[in-house]
Amino acid sequence: MSDKWIVLKFGGSSVVEPRHWLTIASQIKHKIELGYRPFLVLSALKNVSNLLEGLIHQAVSGVYQAPISRIKELHYQLAANLNLEGEQLLTFWFSKLSAVCGEIHRQGYIEPKQHAKVLAMGELLSSTLGAAYLNQQGIDTHWKDARQLLVSKNGSDTYHHFTDAQCYYEAESEPLWGHRLNFADDQHVIVTQGFIASDEQGETVLLGREGSDTSAAYFGALLAASRIEIWTDVPGVFTYNPNLLAEARQIPHLGYQQARRLAKFGAKVLHPRAIAPAEYAAIPVLVRSTRHPKLKGSLISSSQLFKRDVIGLASETELTRFQLQTLNEAEGARFIELLTEQGYNLILDAINAQGELLMSYANSDSPEPQKAQLMALLKYHPEIQKSLNISYKQALITVIGQQEGAWIDNLSRSLSKQTTLNSQAQFAYPQLGRFSLLCTHQQCLLWAKYLHQQSIENNPEADDFGPSWKEIVQSVE
Repeated sequence: MSDKWIVLKFGGSSVVEPRHWLTIASQIKHKIELGYRPFLVLSALKNVSNLLEGLIHQAVSGVYQAPISRIKELHYQLAANLNLEGEQLLTFWFSKLSAVCGEIHRQGYIEPKQHAKVLAMGELLSSTLGAAYLNQQGIDTHWKDARQLLVSKNGSDTYHHFTDAQCYYEAESEPLWGHRLNFADDQHVIVTQGFIASDEQGETVLLGREGSDTSAAYFGALLAASRIEIWTDVPGVFTYNPNLLAEARQIPHLGYQQARRLAKFGAKVLHPRAIAPAEYAAIPVLVRSTRHPKLKGSLISSSQLFKRDVIGLASETELTRFQLQTLNEAEGARFIELLTEQGYNLILDAINAQGELLMSYANSDSPEPQKAQLMALLKYHPEIQKSLNISYKQALITVIGQQEGAWIDNLSRSLSKQTTLNSQAQFAYPQLGRFSLLCTHQQCLLWAKYLHQQSIENNPEADDFGPSWKEIVQSVE
């Protein structure tokens, strides 16, 4: 088999349905016929990561056998549909899962490293079934534990170290990479997991929710792959989430930085950290749909910049808004650090310009701190405590476009005439090609529809886009 690597990542919606495994096997065989060597990165079955999140908390009280049985049922049913012996293949992993839950119950609380071990089981289970199925289909596979392949950097705090890790992807920074992934004498298709890695002490770490895209990009860069393909439930990158807005248009091609900006502000089709490794190694990324494998999808590369004024929209919901008087740079950095230590992730920092900070709360091991708790943490920072105002359940919609042109001014004028909806704040960054609008969680979709209509649908340049999600659905029915 060729050493011309191609990395194929299949997400949770792709690996959960038996019919999609026919597409996966077909794609692998096709890639081999074209002279590529496939390297598969698999996510957990759809919704299993959420079930595992719930299981962690049920383990504290000792009520974890029933939820484990539910997770077993999902995997055993998929195995049966694929003509596999699920219990025989997966008993080892379920024994490990039960043991970690027992540890959590005995100590009465959740350690971040235990959180990581439990969540990692989703990918270990799905990839074990996937490798067995592909072997059954006559595709020789070699199952690899991603924790033996990817090593993370040290995290800023314990929680993020284990649950939101980042890995080395430059070959020169990874002296042991060649030793860990030496396939010179191994001509199998490689099957491994997304989302998981190990730290320098060999402990399991996670790459953040939806981190399988990032895993695929890491492997692509380290293998110097010819291409990375992200297979998901929609055929490409769209101007907004097509599952929420049927008028969203497919973006046929875009540059790395354009894709990164959309992903950073909430476009769910691709993880924001997946862009840097691909750009570093100049590897094209193709986003395709397992549900509609005949459709072309979207290509992300250095030579495929999208020239239109507005590229697309993205949104983040369930945000917490911190408003305070302007701080100096050191005070602002300390405040952000304090929030990060509590489990927040930074979404938008306008703290020095407008006294605004938007954070998403990511620590699923404990509820989000309420205002009184946060104020208590700030007792040694009276200058922050005195002026701080906190608002929950906020949403941020961001329009991404070119860094030059009048599109932001035009959009602002359009908004000034809008009288039906209320916005909390607006943030214009012409030099960055970005316009953001803050609103309540309840009005997010209404605002997104309005902004999409003004910046995409009513624009004479709309023909530069691919078909709308509505048109795609109608064409394949």
